[in-house]
Amino acid sequence: TKDFKKAIEFFKKSLDLQPDDSQTQLDLANALLLAGEYAQAKQLGLALLSRLKITDRAAVSLYTLMGNIALGTAKWADAVEAFAKTLEVNKNYSPAYIGMGEGYNQLELFEESVAALKKAIAIDPGHGHALFSLGKVLLKAAGKIGNNETQNLLDSIYYSQKHMALGGP
Repeated sequence: TKDFKKAIEFFKKSLDLQPDDSQTQLDLANALLLAGEYAQAKQLGLALLSRLKITDRAAVSLYTLMGNIALGTAKWADAVEAFAKTLEVNKNYSPAYIGMGEGYNQLELFEESVAALKKAIAIDPGHGHALFSLGKVLLKAAGKIGNNETQNLLDSIYYSQKHMALGGP
């Protein structure tokens, strides 16, 4: 966290010189998030959302930030909602599907989690975090819903991945 604190310090100094620089504010919010300063990151993110004219790029960044803050503070439904807003702006942003899948997993909404993670994998088949998250969901689901249903989920994923590899949708 020492490196994050140094980055935070420089972002704050930059904002002292240019207090209305929204990109620096967003970067500061992300640094605060990475440093585990969730309350400060959320406060800054909400302030940005409330006063800026949101461009597509800024909206994706801000809603993703808010989703990551919600995940970090165990506010699973808020995370799903924030990532859904991200996807309203950019439906091909795989990190939002991953975050949504992680939120759904924590809510034990396994089918929704698997669907979100499969979308992330469809967008970026080599995304290691999406594959890892899908494995976590299936492992957790195995303990909750029984092996037959989990096997059905695994089979569904395997066959859809195989179909995509052969050029299917």
